[in-house]
Amino acid sequence: MTGTSQRIVVGLLTTIFSLFLIIGSQNPIIHALFFAVILAAIWGCWREFASICAIKDFQVEKTGALVLSGLYVIALTLFPGVSKAGLLPIVFLFTSLFVFFLIQFWRGTTPIATLSSTLFGLLYVTFPIATLYQIAYISPETGMWWLLYLVIVAKLSDTVAFFVGSRIGKRKLAPYISPKKSVEGAVAGLIGSILGSLAFHFFSPLPIGFIESIVLGLIIGALAELGDLSESLLKREVAIKDSSHLPGLGGLLDIFDSLLFPTPFLLFYLLV
Repeated sequence: MTGTSQRIVVGLLTTIFSLFLIIGSQNPIIHALFFAVILAAIWGCWREFASICAIKDFQVEKTGALVLSGLYVIALTLFPGVSKAGLLPIVFLFTSLFVFFLIQFWRGTTPIATLSSTLFGLLYVTFPIATLYQIAYISPETGMWWLLYLVIVAKLSDTVAFFVGSRIGKRKLAPYISPKKSVEGAVAGLIGSILGSLAFHFFSPLPIGFIESIVLGLIIGALAELGDLSESLLKREVAIKDSSHLPGLGGLLDIFDSLLFPTPFLLFYLLV
C-alpha cells in the first residue's frame, strides 16, 4: 500500500469510527467499546515506543507504564470532575515518578536513562491518547463531534501534505528528519486543515465561529505536522521506516502521530 493510500485508509477508518461513536455516544456498550479501543491504542503504541527505545538500548519500565496508563484511563471515567480541574494528570505524573523510582531501588540498572525514557513515554503516548477519551465525553451533546472534528482536521493536514508534497514538493521542510517532506506539502496541509475546520463551522452542530474555525484549523494542522515530524525524528534516530508492521499501515504510532500534539491542545482549548 502506498503512502497516499495508507493515509486515505487510516483517515476513512478513523472518521467512520468517530461517526459510529457519535451515533451511539450515550449507549453504554459503545462507551465500553471506545474505552477498550483507547486502552488498546495506548498498549499498542507503548509496545512500539518501547521497541524503538530498545534499538538504542534504552530500557523503559513497560509493564509498570502500561498498568499505570490503564489506571489513568479508568480514573478519567471515575473522576471526571478531578480530570476537568486539571488535577488528575498531575497526580498521575507524580505517582508514576514515585512508582518508577521504587522499581529502580530494586533493579538499579541505568536509572536515569530508564526513568527519563519511561516518563517521556507517558507524556508522548499515554497522555495524548487518553485525552481523546476526555474530548469525546467532555460534553454529552458535542463531545463526539469535537472528536470527529479533531480527527478530520488533523488527518486532512497529514494526507493533503503527503499528497501534494509527493507530487509538486521542491523545497525540503526538514531534510535531516524526513527528506520527502516539503514546504509545499506542509502549506497545502495547513490549507486542507483550515478547509476541513470551516466545513464543521457550516455543517456541524459545533459552536464554532468562522474566524475561530480558521484559527483552530491552522493551529491543529500545524500541530499535526509537528507530531508527524516528531515521530519521524524518533524513527530517524534508530534508522527504521515504520514503528511496526501492521499490513499496509505501518504501525500504530504512525497512525496516531498526527494526533499526539493537537489532542492536548484541543482539550485545553475546550476547558479554558
